[in-house]
This record gives sequence, structure tokens and C-alpha cells, in this order.
Amino acid sequence: MKQYLVILLFFSAVAFSCGDAGTSSTVLSLSDLPEHAEITDYEDIPGLSRVSVNFGNKIDEQGEYYQGNRNGSWTVYHSNGMPKTITSYVNGIKHGAHLELDNRGELTLMANYVNGYLDGEHTSYQRGKKAETLYYAMDQLEGQKIKYYTNGKVMEQSTYKAGKIHGTAKWFDQDGNVTIEYEYENGELIKN
Repeated sequence: MKQYLVILLFFSAVAFSCGDAGTSSTVLSLSDLPEHAEITDYEDIPGLSRVSVNFGNKIDEQGEYYQGNRNGSWTVYHSNGMPKTITSYVNGIKHGAHLELDNRGELTLMANYVNGYLDGEHTSYQRGKKAETLYYAMDQLEGQKIKYYTNGKVMEQSTYKAGKIHGTAKWFDQDGNVTIEYEYENGELIKN
């Protein structure tokens, strides 16, 4: 539970420090909420509302809206009450950190958005261990892609440019020895 609270505080700080995120076609506003959503206005901050979407006696998702759009951390829950996703929004657009957790509370994905686009490190985890790390620039793969064995050693390492594999791609055995190596240029295999 402490881990969840630290993560939630981190996301709140990141989201409110991001400022204006610009515009995107995926703006989430109050009009997108289901009819049974509970909206509570904060009296001391005009335009700020706390929203909870409940199914039965359990909260399915919750977060804040400012001037009609999602702002700050938005949390979606598993049926057992554990957080499933925690996503930062600015003006209704994904902007900042995004986390996904399994129903035991273990981190399965950590990513970053800028103005609604994946941007920066995108790391997936399996049973608490790093499984894959990718880098994005404006929703396209850009830079290193690394896949890991369950023992933490590198399984595959390649580089992407403008969304296409580019440069040397290597595959390793579990002892760290290179087993396969290919050369790519703009997504095309040029040497194996």
C-alpha cells in the first residue's frame, strides 16, 4: 500500500507541474463520463471536480477534472480494489507518467506521454523484473529496444529510427554471448 501511495503522489506532482499540454484528438472531458459517475466540486477551487465512477459498491476509476477536462492522476482499479492503471492528464490529454499494475499491485508497465503521444522510455515488467525497454518519440519507436531474459540478462538489442529498425540488431543466449546479428537500414535487412 505504501508503494501505491508513493506512486500516486509522484503522479500528482508530475501532472500538475506539466502545465499546458496543447491539443489532441483524444481529449477526455466530463461529457465522456457515464451517467452514474459521481462528480463532487471543490468549493475552494473553482472549476476543479473530483470524479468517481462506481460499479456496485466498488470504485472502478477516479480522478480530477479541471474546467471540464481530466487533469492530474486518473486511476482505474481492478475488481479487487487494487490500482490497474495510473495515468497523468493535462487538459484532458495523456501527458506525463503512465503506470500499469497487475491485480497484486506489481508494476507491469511504465511509460511516458507528451501531448497524448508515447514519448520517452517505455518499460514492461514481468513478475517485478524488467522484460523489455523501448524508447519512443512522438508515438514512433526511436532509439534502443532491449528485451531481457527472466534472469535479467539481455536477450535482444536493436535500434529504431523513425519507427523502423535501423542499425545492428543482436540476439544473445542466456550467458550473454551473441548468437545472431543482423544489419538493418530503414527497416530493411541489408546484412545477416
